[in-house]
Amino acid sequence: MSTDQPADEPETMPSSKRRRVDPTNTRPGLLFLARLAGSCRRYEHMYHYMRSLVQLITPDQPLTSEERNCFATACCSHVKRRQDAYNFIAQAAADPRRTDQRQREAAMDYLSLISLEIHVACMDIVRTIDLHLLPQTDGPPVSADDLVLYKLLKGNFLMCVADVKGGMEKHTYTTAAIECFESAMVDGKDLPSSSSAGLSLQYSRAVLYSSAYGQPHKGYKIAQEAFNSARLELEVLEERPAEEAARALKTLLHFLDARKMYAS
Repeated sequence: MSTDQPADEPETMPSSKRRRVDPTNTRPGLLFLARLAGSCRRYEHMYHYMRSLVQLITPDQPLTSEERNCFATACCSHVKRRQDAYNFIAQAAADPRRTDQRQREAAMDYLSLISLEIHVACMDIVRTIDLHLLPQTDGPPVSADDLVLYKLLKGNFLMCVADVKGGMEKHTYTTAAIECFESAMVDGKDLPSSSSAGLSLQYSRAVLYSSAYGQPHKGYKIAQEAFNSARLELEVLEERPAEEAARALKTLLHFLDARKMYAS
């Protein structure tokens, strides 16, 4: 008589033992983690996850509208907290009531540290845009709307670097920013006047000319023409602006209201 025992039936692996998919290796997982990090104001983590998502899917696939907006939000939030710190410390260092020379020097040293952090963060964003989002020689085409947005972002972060520099460095980064904006103007020449990317681009150009170039009248004119063209287009088409375009129009209007003295 055979003494062989019947083979044991394979047990179903408990769900807790199954191989777990690492969310940092998937597109939906990275987007989820980025939004989660943004919800608890961990913006450095938010940017890290969105940069990983961009590196994962490009250049084979473009970002979706949701991913593109999340990337832009992550970049801006990642840098803004450093900008806020820089502005606060700059005011403290320049406070005339602070007579202790050692304290002034300590504040200036700390300001240099924050300036370096802003430089590093902004240039990392610029490199990510250059390498993964702007069109490459052998890569797929990029839509005009996306081109405008990515060049706008690149220009804005070059301006952030210029804001914490002085002398020739400030001039170099400011020039690079305006070149980005002017290139975006060419790419977006056929976009509707009421497109959110186009309106945001005109706002950034207006700010640059008003502040960096000391030409507030030109800055006002740029913003006014953009605002009026968009409003006229929407009236002719009898349409309401999309949510993002409405925010861009509101930003332009605030810019104009604050600079009425430069209207000609």
